[in-house]
Amino acid sequence: MPVNNSKFQIGTVISVPKTFIKHVGIVTGNYHYGQPTVISNTPKYGKVVEHTLEDFLGGQELSIVSVPDNFMLGQRAVQKAYSLLERPYNLFSYNCEHLVSDAFSLKPQSPQLAGWSTAFIVGTGLLLTLTSKR
Repeated sequence: MPVNNSKFQIGTVISVPKTFIKHVGIVTGNYHYGQPTVISNTPKYGKVVEHTLEDFLGGQELSIVSVPDNFMLGQRAVQKAYSLLERPYNLFSYNCEHLVSDAFSLKPQSPQLAGWSTAFIVGTGLLLTLTSKR
């Protein structure tokens, strides 16, 4: 899939669909073999890595999640993301969304994980309620 590399500003947050979630990463502004690079935290490598856009996409279609308001904000986020390279992946405590929010100086959080956790708790409660009435 051809990608227009000129649309990426440093610090742009991009995503690709995975089975039931979206995987997110941060465009660095660097290039490797003509490909933009992206920093993400992925179970594929088990840690925070910088990889090519092609590797990040894995054949999936790209979506732009957000573009920093200004160059300095994007630059600071990328610098912070570089400082987190090699940090181990953990689905519950430090996944791709935790990395992105951390890089943008926010409390590391994962809205998708929170949503799935809430759905699981509500579903379990509903199931317990329905089965206890029998």
